[in-house]
Amino acid sequence: MALVLVRLKLTIQRRTFGRGGTTQRVLYLAGWTLGLVLGLAVGAAVASFDAHDGGGELALVGLTTVLFAGWVLLPLMIPVAGDQTVDPAYLEQYPLTARQQVTGLLAAGMISPTALFTFLAVAGGTFATGEPAGGRLTVVVAAALFTVLCVAASRTLLALVAQGLRSRRGRDLVIAGTGVLTVAVYLMTQTAHDLTSEYAQLENGPLEAVLSWLPPGSVGAALLAAHSGDWVAVSAHLIVPVVAVIVLMTVWGWAIRRRVRVAGHGSASGTRRKHADLTLFPLPFQVLVPSPMSASAAQQFRYVFFRSAKAAQGFLLPVVIAAIAAHASIEDNGLVLSATVFIGIALLSSVFNVFGNDGPGVAYLAIGAPPWRSVLAGKLIAPVPAIGLAVGLFVIVESIVLGRWDQSAAAFLTALGLMAAGLGVGALTSVHFPTDVAGPGGSRQRALIGVGAGLGLLLVVALAGGALWAALRDPIGDVGFGVVAILLGGLVGYGFYRLAARSLVNDPGRLVEAFDA
Repeated sequence: MALVLVRLKLTIQRRTFGRGGTTQRVLYLAGWTLGLVLGLAVGAAVASFDAHDGGGELALVGLTTVLFAGWVLLPLMIPVAGDQTVDPAYLEQYPLTARQQVTGLLAAGMISPTALFTFLAVAGGTFATGEPAGGRLTVVVAAALFTVLCVAASRTLLALVAQGLRSRRGRDLVIAGTGVLTVAVYLMTQTAHDLTSEYAQLENGPLEAVLSWLPPGSVGAALLAAHSGDWVAVSAHLIVPVVAVIVLMTVWGWAIRRRVRVAGHGSASGTRRKHADLTLFPLPFQVLVPSPMSASAAQQFRYVFFRSAKAAQGFLLPVVIAAIAAHASIEDNGLVLSATVFIGIALLSSVFNVFGNDGPGVAYLAIGAPPWRSVLAGKLIAPVPAIGLAVGLFVIVESIVLGRWDQSAAAFLTALGLMAAGLGVGALTSVHFPTDVAGPGGSRQRALIGVGAGLGLLLVVALAGGALWAALRDPIGDVGFGVVAILLGGLVGYGFYRLAARSLVNDPGRLVEAFDA
């Protein structure tokens, strides 16, 4: 009976490839190709660690630990990275026992590009030089066991928290967790230049000893023991992930049985709610005069940052990517250009598709014949406080770390100028390439075209600004150009906004049709 879920997974994949559109087929093939290529690349690195006598132990143990952490954290931080079928609510009507569901979902979870990547990454030790025949076989077994461990841990955690993630408090915790992870990744980029010197100190230290006996790191330790022919150590280290998989499957089954009991007997908690006075406008918009524009901004701000965990993550993750990319370019380009790189990437998911989270609400909004210009303007300015705060923090942190306070004011002003122009670019892409990201019916092809068009236009604006900066930098200075950038960026952005608003007012039906498709 458990094989029913495996056949269901294969049927879904077969229909996705056979009956889906061209974009779906390309994305499907790209996912499997990426898993294969990255798996082989990481596997080559694992082979080098495994073959390195007297070194590489911490690298291999740390790599398996990081891979395991990705399996556990990413489905929580990025909802689209998880498999919704692990939610017990989706399968409670199936005539399957908890054990059959766990076994079937675990086997089905092995049929994915991420599982292929994980297996190939760890199995790379098979090709390590000097590996005995028994060691190569052990590596394959350990790679399969590690993949099962990762899938089981990820699915078990999702099954445990699935009901909580549907609640308001659960969504808030996910948003907070994403923020913490974002800050942690950014801070790691600030210390990346010290990792090489610190690695020698951590090698053969307490950290390596602890990681090598945790379930994921124990697999890496088993690979090293197999290379050296210490079969007692191999057996001891492989017992740890085996026990962990058994425990995880037991907890997973308990989560399924608990869901069935709660669904059958109702919630044990009462239904009383505490009511509190609510304000229409969040704090950043309380200075605005009540109007359709300010109401639209408040609605967009509340939804993105307080209502939808997926929307909040969609805002936060590009911000951390922007911080990493901008930090990597600061040595060659300076703080001013790095701040503009930060803004260009941070704008991706916040203003390039401002109607994307409204879903069916777009049709309801159109029925009321709203002032479309004000609605569009409000949705565009909604993320401005958050983006402005993010780029301000980026400039401050980089100025502290690198001691470039002389460039901080110019960098912040120039970034605000590009943001003003980017809001106008976002107005054009939001009106001409709207995509429903709240539901399953959104066109990925339209979304990719919209992002590409927006980035292209924003790049043209940035290049024009760069040419102007080269011409005016010496006469008026960096700070003076920052002021000019805000004025010119505001004019360019307002011009783009007027074009987009005129198109939206003249033909709002095109926006509605994009969400009805």
